[in-house]
Amino acid sequence: MPLLVYTLLRLLLVVVAGGLLYLLGMRGLLLAVVAVAVGALLSYALLPGPRRQAVGALQSIAEREPRKVRPDADSLAEDADIDASAERQHQTEDDAER
Repeated sequence: MPLLVYTLLRLLLVVVAGGLLYLLGMRGLLLAVVAVAVGALLSYALLPGPRRQAVGALQSIAEREPRKVRPDADSLAEDADIDASAERQHQTEDDAER
């Protein structure tokens, strides 16, 4: 719920910034870009409490549900190549010492 509240507050700031910029005469794509930038800056300055609560909620979800990472075929092949290369390097060094 804190993440939803934070997101809605940020959207509200973007809409308010866009409305004020529209009243000041800004239009088009520039209005959208500047409204998002101003909304982001305002949310950083004005919403530290809701941001901390949202981060806390995300952290608790992450701690509760650990990621299950399964390597894909490319990663497994790359790891095998690296292991084989390291083994060849060790054999070359051993041969050089003899």
